[in-house]
Amino acid sequence: MNNIIKTVGLKPFQRSDEIFSSLGLGKDSSSLLHRFSLVDLGYVMIKDERDRFGLGSFKALGGVYAVAKSLEDYLQSKHNLRVPVRDILTGEAASLIKSITFVCASAGNHGLAVATGAALFGVCARIYLPFSTPQHFAERLIKIGAEVIIEGQTYENAMFAARADASTTESIYLSDSSSDLNDRGSYYIMEGYTRIAHELAVSFRKTGVWPTDIFIQAGVGGLAAAISQNIRNTWDEQPKIYIVEPDSAACLAQSAIVKRAVSVDGPPSNMHRLDCKEPSVSALQRLNQCNVEYISVTDEEATDAVFSLSKIGFRTSASGAAGFAGLRQVGGGRSLNRRSVILLTEQEDLHHQFIHEEVKADVEA
Repeated sequence: MNNIIKTVGLKPFQRSDEIFSSLGLGKDSSSLLHRFSLVDLGYVMIKDERDRFGLGSFKALGGVYAVAKSLEDYLQSKHNLRVPVRDILTGEAASLIKSITFVCASAGNHGLAVATGAALFGVCARIYLPFSTPQHFAERLIKIGAEVIIEGQTYENAMFAARADASTTESIYLSDSSSDLNDRGSYYIMEGYTRIAHELAVSFRKTGVWPTDIFIQAGVGGLAAAISQNIRNTWDEQPKIYIVEPDSAACLAQSAIVKRAVSVDGPPSNMHRLDCKEPSVSALQRLNQCNVEYISVTDEEATDAVFSLSKIGFRTSASGAAGFAGLRQVGGGRSLNRRSVILLTEQEDLHHQFIHEEVKADVEA
């Protein structure tokens, strides 16, 4: 596929570079692309998001960016002030934002990103976590300065509580999932994620070598939609896009089949950050225009992918390895010239440290 596919009827994403640069978050190690020739899989390029801004996942791009853009909107709508992000921390604007609190629900990484963005601007963050969230996420949030509230057994329970909080306290609610196509918060989060696709394009233009395939893991779909739309609208060479979901939480694939957002039932997945049973409607609408293909992977396939990536020096979680699991499922046989991109979306978690220690022991032996 070589022709750019323009999505229509949807608000286009703007370049996010200026915002990040003004916050002192310019180019970092996450912009690097690692290249390998792997047996049976062909030429594989790994986009490593595990240490984005030192927060441990790609989510740092969305949450920090959305906080910054939401503060711009607040100053414009409430005080009729057009203040660029780089000037919000100085002068009159700094005093006007002091009372603001951001509220969100999270399974861990999104909350860290929102809390970090709030801390950068000296405002408050209140993060709702479900009981299933690992304790170390709560501890990191508190260390950043956020208020943490444990609510409900599922992410959906925590999201409902966070939304109710924001509506009663007039806080700013930032969700990476929305049923409202005009929701600015989820739009800004996706817009922040587009930096990944932009960095990839910069790298490919330098080498002149573009991928034939890209594998993007998905929970509610925000990351997948942001990258897919950016690819279709801006890349010189068009790859085949695979969206990878847990087989027990394939809400995007099922929604695409029936052409409307639907919830799915299924047991918990070890791909914890992807274990979402209900899609973001705004993300789904974008994916519907991007000519993507859906893949479902099992917990066992994700665990095997964690093990294989650890062998070549990349420690990640089952969620972080899901794209690689998707690549392995498709295999390298479709074309001898396959050039695939996968995303390592987050650092290892406690559930998979034993795998990395086992690989380390094998190497040392």
